[in-house]
Parts: sequence; C-alpha cells; structure tokens
Amino acid sequence: MLATQRAECHAHLQSPYAVWNPRGHCYNEAKLPKTEPMERDRILVVDDDPDNRAMISHFLTNWGFAVDDAKNGKVALEKVKASPPSLVLLDLEMPEMDGFETCERLKTDPDTEWIPVIIFTGLEKMPHRIRGFRHGADDYVVKTVEPDELRTRIDLVLKRTKRYATLAGAPLPVEASEPPEPAEEEEGAGSDVAVSLSLGRVSFPEAMRLVLAHGKNGIAHLTNGDRTGSVHVHEGAVIHASVGEEKGSEAFYELSLWKGGKLDFEDTDTGKEKTILTSTRSLLVEASRRSDAWSSISSKIKSFDLIPKCIPLSSESIRLTSSDWAVLRLVDGRRTIREIVDELNTDIFEAGRVVYSLLTVGILRLEETPDQREEALELIPRKGDGILTGEPFELTAPEWDLLSRADGTRTLGSIKEATNLPVPALMKMVRSLKEKGFLQLAGRESKKRKGA
Repeated sequence: MLATQRAECHAHLQSPYAVWNPRGHCYNEAKLPKTEPMERDRILVVDDDPDNRAMISHFLTNWGFAVDDAKNGKVALEKVKASPPSLVLLDLEMPEMDGFETCERLKTDPDTEWIPVIIFTGLEKMPHRIRGFRHGADDYVVKTVEPDELRTRIDLVLKRTKRYATLAGAPLPVEASEPPEPAEEEEGAGSDVAVSLSLGRVSFPEAMRLVLAHGKNGIAHLTNGDRTGSVHVHEGAVIHASVGEEKGSEAFYELSLWKGGKLDFEDTDTGKEKTILTSTRSLLVEASRRSDAWSSISSKIKSFDLIPKCIPLSSESIRLTSSDWAVLRLVDGRRTIREIVDELNTDIFEAGRVVYSLLTVGILRLEETPDQREEALELIPRKGDGILTGEPFELTAPEWDLLSRADGTRTLGSIKEATNLPVPALMKMVRSLKEKGFLQLAGRESKKRKGA
C-alpha cells in the first residue's frame, strides 16, 4: 500500500518518507495547500541527506517559497554570507559542522543574527530542544510533524521576525535621533522614577525598548503580585536581570512572560554585576518571540505555581515524546509547574510549552487553588531519628535554618513566616531534607494522639 502511494508521488518524494512522516502519508501536488505567501520569502534548507533536502524543498516550493539548500553548516554559512535568506530550516546531525554550531554562529554574528532559524530535526528530547533555543533558534520542530504544521510554524516565525525587524536591522532605540514619546506616568510613581509602565498594557519587550530609548543608565524594577524582578541597563545595553533565584538572560526571558504588573525605571548606578553577554538586540528579539508564544500558552497556564494533575485518557491512545514523559513522571499532585522545572533543571519556557501541549490533549489539568499546598503548610516537621549514611553531609544556610526550627511544635507555615521563604522554595527544601533522612513530617492530629 505504502509503496503504491509513494509511486504516485512526485519524483522528489521517492526518498524514505518515514524520515519526516512515519505515518506513511503521501501528499501529492493536488492535495498540497497552495496559498501563496504575501512576499516570496527565500528559505535555506540545511540537511546532510539529499533525499530530505529534495522532499522538503518540494513542499516549500509548492507553498510558494523560493528555496536554496546546503548539505552542512559550513556550506550554509557560506551561502548565508553570499545571499542572506529570509529563514533557515536547519537539521542538527550533520558532518563538518552540526546544526548547534551553525545556529550559534548565525546568531552571534551581527550581520546574520536577525535571520530566523527553525531547527528541523529528528532529535526530540528536551535537552536537545533547550540546547537549540539557547544557541538562538527561533523555533524547534521535530521531523515527525505534519507538513501543514511545519508550514504554520514557518509562517508564524516569518511574521514575528518581520514584526520585530527594527530590533535586528536598525540601530538600538537609544541611538535614535528623536526621543520616544513620553511613557505614561503611573499613579504613585516616585520622583526618582524616569519611566513607569503597566505591563498589562505594554508588553515587557516593548517596555524595555522604551527604557532603552530613555538613554540613561539605571535599573528597571518589576513587580507582579508578590513576585519581583529587575533589569540593569548600562550605556544602552542590558547587562543583568534577575527574578526570584534566576539570573542572567534566562531571568530576562522569564520576565518576558509576564502579562501583568508594573515596570519602574530608575536613573541610578547599576553596579558591577554583569550576567548577560548576549547582545541586547538578540535579547529583545528572543524575548519578543517568547512573549508572543506565551500569549496562547498563558490562556491555559495562568501561573507556574499551579499544581498539574494527571486525568484519565479520553481517547484510546496517545502519542508521547520524551519531553512529555520527562514532565509527566514528576507530576504527583503535589509539585507545582515551577518545582517540576527546577527538578528537571530545564528552561521554564520550554517546559511551559510541554505542559500546554499535555493540557491541550487532555491528560493534565491544573489545580486553580493548590489546596494540597495549604494542607502541607499545616504539617509539623521534626528532626529525623534514623541513622544517616553516606557522610559527610553538606547543608546550605537556609537548610540549616529550617532544621534548627524543626522542633516538633512548629508547622511548616509558621517556619515559612519566620524564614520568609517562598512556598515553592520551602517545599523543595523540605522534600530534599526528608529524602536524606534529616526531617520527618507529622500532621496535627497524629501529634495530638501521641500527646494524649
């Protein structure tokens, strides 16, 4: 059956089609969507397999794109230098120069950093995705994707890139000859605040453009509920960002996901801390990409501090990737999304995309009010009475502070108030100490029975 279908396809599709679409579908020219892009964008396909290049080029040409190809990263860089494409569709596993290095070189070169890169690979594990995004990729698509979805992802990346083209192709706002329009002054802003903006009305990337256009050194202080963050600007460049325990570019990208709160920029000394080496232009483009993507994700994930729970499957079967399972194996009805991210030591944005996918297919739901977390704060910790093995042990100052207060009479809630630790950080520390044998937990009722 499959052989017959392939025989009916265009000659370019005589390659092993399962490399891209293992379901065995054959898309002949009559069935392919023929909607022409508004402009004839040129896409560079980079893949070491000539059959893959021919097949993908066939689809792209049918969709109305101009196409060029390269057999590895080294050739791709030469072609980009000679004639920059509108977008690069990049495989990862290639000889001479792999996709990771190619992407990094494109994104660290001021002449090519504006060119969007979609990684198109058979590697689907979360560490590969994270590495791809950290090397600057604009999107990451696994080759098992349906052609229609690939087309959609290409269109979205091109649309987003054109929207923020001024960030890549023009001087930074701080160098503009004309000052920007004055930002709205929020009520209650202090006299030292030069720019004050509502993140509910202006996205974080756009707010940072206004800050940079202000043209002075200073610190942007951000608040969103009980969460706070900061961004340091020195001589028109972002040099440091922090939110919670996160610092550097990842903190900046996490701030780009905030859809509410307030930003106040203060003209002040930024200090010597420098945790961001990425160019400010690239930083803003990536933050804009994440902010746009998060608009749809946040429709289902209101907060990373919600607790995901597994629910029965509504269909007969479901397809899971290794990234899906990396998250699902940690879903126990107690951990928040943020704690799962910490456990995986992964990128919070990529993990959010995975959770969004699992919510969409209907195998996860989120607890709007984490009742189990509130119940956990009523537990009473006391020092473990087992014999510890594997010494010596190393405890951090916060861990010892928690242990010193675990006297069998105080609840975790009272310890939280005394230590001023955020609930996610406290619960993560409690689990770690419990697993090592330093802590035992008991409920109020069991404690009363023991004292009776």
